[in-house]
Amino acid sequence: MRWIVPSLWLAWAQVRWLMIFASLALVLPREPTTLRPRIGQRLTAVLLMTPWFLLLDLLCSMTIWAAVGSCVPEPNSMFPISAVERELLAEVSWMWLIRLIVPVPLVATIFFRGVLRWRWWTALIAGVLLVPPAAALWMAWDEVFLAMNVYRIVQ
Repeated sequence: MRWIVPSLWLAWAQVRWLMIFASLALVLPREPTTLRPRIGQRLTAVLLMTPWFLLLDLLCSMTIWAAVGSCVPEPNSMFPISAVERELLAEVSWMWLIRLIVPVPLVATIFFRGVLRWRWWTALIAGVLLVPPAAALWMAWDEVFLAMNVYRIVQ
C-alpha cells in the first residue's frame, strides 16, 4: 500500500501543472491566426503539452539534485515533520526558486510559443517571469496536500 502515496503525490503534481498552464491558456491573449481562438482548441493544445509537463516535473527533480545534492525530492519530503522543521522549510523557500529556475522557463517558453503563438522573445520573457508565481503556487499547494493528511490514509 505504500505506493499509493507517491502515486497520489505525482498525480497531484501533474494536475497542478495542467491547472497552471490551462489557466494561462484561457486567460492570456493569443496571437491572431486564421483560426478563431476557441476555448476547446486552447485546452486541447494544453493537453498536447502533457509530455512537456512530465519532462518539467522530471527536470525539477534533476535541478534540485544538481543544486543541493543532499535534498531528497518528493514524495519523500511530504511525510510528517515537526513545527520547528516546518519553520525551517518556510525560511528556505528560495529552494523552490532554484528548483524551478531552469525547467519552468524552458517548458513555459515552448508552451507560450506553441499554444499561444507568441514570438520567441516574448515567450522567453514570460517563461522567466512565470518562475516566482509558479514557486508560490507550488509551495501553497504542497501545504494543502500535507493538510489533507493523505499519508495517514495509507498507514
